[in-house]
Amino acid sequence: MIRTIRHRHHYPQVITIDEAGHKQRFSADSVWGYKTSDGETYRLYDDTEYQVVQRKPLVIYQTEEWIGDSRWEAYYFGFSMDGAIYDLNKRTCRQVFQQNDCMLELLNQLPNRQLTNTDGHGSYGLANAYAYCQGKTLSGR
Repeated sequence: MIRTIRHRHHYPQVITIDEAGHKQRFSADSVWGYKTSDGETYRLYDDTEYQVVQRKPLVIYQTEEWIGDSRWEAYYFGFSMDGAIYDLNKRTCRQVFQQNDCMLELLNQLPNRQLTNTDGHGSYGLANAYAYCQGKTLSGR
């Protein structure tokens, strides 16, 4: 069992330390991510750790951003657990979904903050919009 995982930004290694204190070093590019003992999943992508907070119908990621003493949560999304990760904001969503008329229409209607708000089931607004549009496409509506 691994006790500690160390990954430093701008350092191309991941170091694991097991319960006996033995260290192993891996190229950061060769490690997809890790799962904590609490069941939280983190993905390493472009030198950043992203927490996976929703897996379907889109993958929603969260990171903690710091400037000085100020911390805030930043959100990102992707189409699969292994694919590219995009900023979760209206401008990026419009670019990513430029061929999806339903998504563009919903993006024009939704306030920016609603993209990262969750519903009573913990599903994020962007994922709900995407699921709605996928349902319309599949049903031919």
